[in-house]
Amino acid sequence: MSAYGDFLQAAEKLSQSNCEAVAPSCLLDFVAQSSHPINDLCDGDRANLLFGAFYRDFAILQRARAPGPPFEPDDISRCAGLLCWLKNQLAGWQVQTDPQRRLFTAIVVSAQALDIEHELWPRLAGSFGRKLEIAEEFGRVISSLAIEFTTRGSMPAPLWEQEAVEKLKEAEAAADWGAIGDCWQPFASQFFPNVLLTQSVRSLSHFWRDCLVSATDTIHHIASAMLLAQVLPTDQRLVLGFASNNPFIEFATVYVTLCGRSAMRTLSSSDASALTAILLKVSNDCARWKGWMKVFNAYPLRFPALQASLGNCLAAASSDAIYAYVHAIVLFPGHSSDDAGRRSVAECLRVFRTAASAQRRTELWTIAHERWKGWRFDDGNSNSHLFDVNYSVLDYAIIGYANECMDQAERDSIMNKIRWELGHLDDKWHGSITDVITAWNRLLSTFQPYARATTIQSTGGDWLNEGQKYLPYDPAKDRYVAMRYRSF
Repeated sequence: MSAYGDFLQAAEKLSQSNCEAVAPSCLLDFVAQSSHPINDLCDGDRANLLFGAFYRDFAILQRARAPGPPFEPDDISRCAGLLCWLKNQLAGWQVQTDPQRRLFTAIVVSAQALDIEHELWPRLAGSFGRKLEIAEEFGRVISSLAIEFTTRGSMPAPLWEQEAVEKLKEAEAAADWGAIGDCWQPFASQFFPNVLLTQSVRSLSHFWRDCLVSATDTIHHIASAMLLAQVLPTDQRLVLGFASNNPFIEFATVYVTLCGRSAMRTLSSSDASALTAILLKVSNDCARWKGWMKVFNAYPLRFPALQASLGNCLAAASSDAIYAYVHAIVLFPGHSSDDAGRRSVAECLRVFRTAASAQRRTELWTIAHERWKGWRFDDGNSNSHLFDVNYSVLDYAIIGYANECMDQAERDSIMNKIRWELGHLDDKWHGSITDVITAWNRLLSTFQPYARATTIQSTGGDWLNEGQKYLPYDPAKDRYVAMRYRSF
C-alpha cells in the first residue's frame, strides 16, 4: 500500500465514527456562481478553476499527489470530515433538488481529488447498501458519451487526418474489427478522459456494475469505448469486457489492456482468466474473431500479455477459430532461433498443448503444418534470399505436428527427401549463385522441425529449439558441401 493509501485508509476509518462532516465551502461557492457547472467539468480550463477552489479548503490533497513530508493527525481528521460529507451527499443526492447539477459537480470534483491512485472507491466498499439515485445520474453521463472529430480552431484539418477519420468511420460502419484496430492507431494517444467520465465510470464499476454495463450499451463508436476503457484499472476493465455484450466495449477493454498507454506485459491469474473468457466469447463470432486475430495476432511479439489467455481460449475454441488464429500470423523467415516472436507463439501454444485434447492439438498442428508447407520460407517471393538456416514463428506448432501427428518412419521419409533434394540441387537451373544458396538454405530450414522432433523422441527436451542447428550431413566429413553453400 502507498503512503496515500495508508492516509486514506486512516481517514476512512475515522469517518465511520462520530465524525463531523467538512464541506468544500469554496468549491460550493464557486459552482453556485456558474451557469453551467456540469459543462465546466468537461472543459480543461474551467475544470482547473473548480479544482483551484476545492484545494483552497483541502490543500493537503493537492500536496498528497507529490512526495512530501508525512501526513499529520490534523490532515487525517480533515480528510475524514471530507469523506463523511462525500458519503452523505452520495447517499442523499436527488436530481429534483439539484436540477442545475451544482452539488453533483462538487461531488465529482471532491471524488476526483480523493481518488489518487484509484484509492477512493475501494475504500468506500460497504458504505452503500442500495442503488442510489446518483448512480442513475452517473449512468446518464456514460450513456450520453459522444466524441466528435472537429478542426483545430479556424485551421482546416490536415488531409491525412481527414482521411484517417473517414477510414475509421467506414470501418465502424462495416464492423470490420481488423480495420478498426488499424485505423485507431493514429488516434490512440490523442484522447484523455475528463473528470466527469472518470468518476462516473469508477463509481459504477465498484458499486453498481449492472448499471455501468447497461449504460455502455448505447456506445457505438470506438473512440467513446476506448475513452471509457482507459478510466478503469486492468481487473475492472476486463470484468466489464466480459459482462458487456457491446462489441465496442469488448474490443476496447482488450485493446487498452494490451496496447494502451499503460499496456500490460504480464497479467495476474485472475486477469488472465477474465481475458480468456472474453476471447472465448468473441471466438463464437467467426467474422469478429478474424478481425480480432488480425489486430492482436498478426505479430504475437507485440502482445506478450495475451499469449497464455489465447492458448487457453484456443483449447476450447471452434475449428474455425483455430484456423483464423493460424492464418492471422504474419510469416517471414527469421534469422535467429531465439527470436522473440517464436517465443511468444511458443508461450501461447505451450498453454494450448497442456489444456487441449489430443484431437484439438492434432487439428491445430495440422492447420499450421499445411500453411507452413505452402509458405516454404517465402518461396513465392523472388526478392527473398536466405543466407543461413532460417526459422518461423510457427515452429512450435510444426514440431508439434512432427511429434504428435507423424511416426518416425514418416519423419525419416521427409528428411530423406530433403537430403535427396539437397544432393540434386545442382541438377536444376538457377538465376544466380544467390538463388542457389537460398534454395539450399530453404531446404535446410525445412529440415529443422523434423530433425528437432526426432531428437525429442530420443532424448527429450523442449519443443522449441533455440541455438541449435540440425544438418542432414556431417560437416566434418563433407567440408566442401558446407563451404560451397555457406551453411555451417
